[in-house]
Amino acid sequence: MQLELISHGRLRRVRLLEGVEDLQKHRDKLVELLERILSRRNFLHTFKIEDFITNVITGTYLVFIELDENDQLSSFAAGEFVTYTSTGTKVYRFHESAGIMGDAWQRYLPFIEEFARRHGATAIEFWARQGFFKLLKKHHYRISAVNYIKEL
Repeated sequence: MQLELISHGRLRRVRLLEGVEDLQKHRDKLVELLERILSRRNFLHTFKIEDFITNVITGTYLVFIELDENDQLSSFAAGEFVTYTSTGTKVYRFHESAGIMGDAWQRYLPFIEEFARRHGATAIEFWARQGFFKLLKKHHYRISAVNYIKEL
């Protein structure tokens, strides 16, 4: 499954990152974008890039990548399918996303939603900054929980 879209007058392709060879090809740019995430988020004390890469290699994380006209990675959105044992509800949970041009992954959010629907998910969930709600509201997302944190 692949999506082609025009962004800023240029053709972009969105697809799943597939296999270790594909990961190796895009690893440097992925790490650069992950480091950008870490530099902006002081609350992710437990997040490690090595853990992220391991989760991709083991197939725990599915990573949607956007490629520019030169086949270079320009954004990604990573997550996993989770089934809640108490209800049996299957959801697609976003973990991390980043792009060269800000939150570029938003352009292909409908593509990810359709992928999740085709694989039996009944919802998509993720944690985000409070300001994201304005953007997500127009995609029909609602707030279902609030995350509190206290630095120790």
